[in-house]
Amino acid sequence: MCRLFAYVGQPTEKETVSFLNKFQCMSRTGFVPKIQNIKQGHTEGWGMVAYSNGAIVYEKKRKGTAHLD
Repeated sequence: MCRLFAYVGQPTEKETVSFLNKFQCMSRTGFVPKIQNIKQGHTEGWGMVAYSNGAIVYEKKRKGTAHLD
């Protein structure tokens, strides 16, 4: 399952780094129900977008796990 990072507001640089570190960690170990043939983490893809004044100013998405990026 792909994960999308979203935040509303204006975080400080320190907060942004903290959020992205946690997002990266979740991609490796994030909660996934224990179902046969389903691995832990969120390795199928990730995405991130930033808006300013109602317009997209940054968009990034990739297949694969976020902890490698």
